[in-house]
Order: sequence, then structure tokens, then C-alpha cells
Amino acid sequence: MREFKCPHCGQLSAFEDSECNRCKQRLMFDPENMAMVGAESALECVNRNIIGCNWCAVASAPYCLSCSLTQVIPTTQNSHNVFLWTRVEEAKRRLIYDLRRLRLPIASAGGFQLAFEILSDEHGPVLTGHESGLITVNLAEADDVQREIRR
Repeated sequence: MREFKCPHCGQLSAFEDSECNRCKQRLMFDPENMAMVGAESALECVNRNIIGCNWCAVASAPYCLSCSLTQVIPTTQNSHNVFLWTRVEEAKRRLIYDLRRLRLPIASAGGFQLAFEILSDEHGPVLTGHESGLITVNLAEADDVQREIRR
């Protein structure tokens, strides 16, 4: 993972940072420019306040590139689900970052695009898998203990 810097003071910042440790400015990751930007220069993803997403929203859309790929989320009435959903989305942002860094497509020339369903076992068994660009993730995979038990 490459180093990022606060655009205000130049302090090194981590990929997941949403605030500069030195100057306390709000930060967002801009996947178009692959850099951290100040919150005043772009719109925040709607999920910033829900799951801590620190990416810029796509122009004229409420979600960032990564969050917009999620078609189904788990129920948010359960706080543990929100915690695990946060972990899944953090991992997904790293995946999308790596795909862009390697210049690999997120969408095909034919119009197909990666899509994600993040489902919980609350209403029946969920298998993690993929088919034709749709990636289904069992929310329990974000729980280290549950993931080991299921192996």
C-alpha cells in the first residue's frame, strides 16, 4: 500500500484515515486521483456516518465507487451486523483500490460491472461465492472466530 498525505499539512495518513492525525482536517480518499483530499473539495459518501466510509462520493451520486457496487446490505437493526458490514466494506475498498492501482477493470466493455451482496445467515444459510460478476459475501466471514469455525 502506498503512502498518502494530508493535503492540508502533508502529514502521512493511512488509507483508512478519515481525519488527519496532526491538523485534524477531515480526509477522504479520491479513487479517481488515487489520493487523499480534504473534505471541502469533494462530497462525502453517504456511508461515512454509518460505516465510516472515507471515500469521495461519485459525482452527483450519494455513494462512493466502492459502496455503489454493493447491491444488498445486511439488516442494520442489529449493531453486530453493522460492525461486520463495516469490516466487509473496508476490505472491499482495499480490493477496489488494488484493482484501480493495477488498472484492472471494474466494469467490462459489454456493460457488466462487479456487484456485491453482503448477506447474513439470519434468514437462512448464505454461501460466499460468485457468478457472472456478482460476488456474494456471507457477513459471518468478517467475524474472525466464525470464519475459522466454518472452515
